[in-house]
Amino acid sequence: MADAIILIDHLRGSLRGTRQAFPVGTRVRLGRHPDGEVVFHPRRDLEASSRHAELVPVPQAREADDGAGAGPEDRDRDGRKDAAAKVEDAADRVGEEVARVPEAERGGAIRASGPVRSAGARRIRQGSAVPVSYDETPKTAPGPLPKTASRARVRAAEAVPAPLGELDLASDIGSTAAPAGAGTGAAASEEYLLRDVGSSNGTFVGGRPCTELRLSWGVPVIVDFGLKGPRVRVYVGPAERVPAREDLSAAHRVLTGMRSRRRRIVLWCALVLALAAAVAWVSVV
Repeated sequence: MADAIILIDHLRGSLRGTRQAFPVGTRVRLGRHPDGEVVFHPRRDLEASSRHAELVPVPQAREADDGAGAGPEDRDRDGRKDAAAKVEDAADRVGEEVARVPEAERGGAIRASGPVRSAGARRIRQGSAVPVSYDETPKTAPGPLPKTASRARVRAAEAVPAPLGELDLASDIGSTAAPAGAGTGAAASEEYLLRDVGSSNGTFVGGRPCTELRLSWGVPVIVDFGLKGPRVRVYVGPAERVPAREDLSAAHRVLTGMRSRRRRIVLWCALVLALAAAVAWVSVV
């Protein structure tokens, strides 16, 4: 929509003090790789990975997750991959001829035996179990995903984003307070996910690791790419409620002041300890 916007204010890093804007509906990739929409400095922002995170519309994220692992021809009417296709995939993967396949039931295994087809294939002991993953967990007995589950589903299972109010963002920076009426009024096509795409140093929201977070409409959040890496403020919402640039400079002053106060406290503590040591030494002498 014309009156909705994605706004990224850079609070720390090589791009500090700059602002980038994108129309709602855009997939925004963040990292040091030059093909991204938000590109950090390749040498000065080393905490950020080459491909670190992305802002993706919820409908696009759902399509990507649903389409991972199998094509339409390999799926049955329930959306699960056909058992025969799983058998063929497993045989190709381990380089063995499938000799016996148990009944295709959830949690089952393929037993393979026979000669290795190629020198590059991974050799397995005859009769050993080769687990096969399924694309969804049982509805009647939920539990941990199998080790071979797709990366997208593992990420979705691990991501348990806390409500925005529990992240205590206001204690980190004063400009994250939600405006009146924020958090409502977004169409499904306008909702966004912040997702870590396999970074080395992690993505943090409010100082906590975050693999996936559904952004609240009209509510800015502070995101760190690595604990000491670039920091940005992300806003997705109506253009008329865009946070002012003055908030950005005020936020920087608050953060700088906090660091200065910590340094002064450390210096005073060191000075007191040095004086105490000097007094103790004089009294002994």
